[in-house]
Amino acid sequence: MTPTQCRMARAALGWTIRSLADRANVAPSTINHFEKSRHVHENSIKQIEAIFAESNEIQFVTDQGVFHVKKNASEK
Repeated sequence: MTPTQCRMARAALGWTIRSLADRANVAPSTINHFEKSRHVHENSIKQIEAIFAESNEIQFVTDQGVFHVKKNASEK
């Protein structure tokens, strides 16, 4: 997941930095730093990715910032 993908996924879900941080059990500054392409521990990035995966609404399809939001309620 790239910083751009993180921002896009968070926006698509309507989540704030704080709400993503709470869900991923990381500090809001960690989300902020990652989205600004600053150094963040790999474990923190994995935790963030796991939260997006658990949402069952975000699927990253490339490393270029492109993703698909599943809109079919039966897929959730």
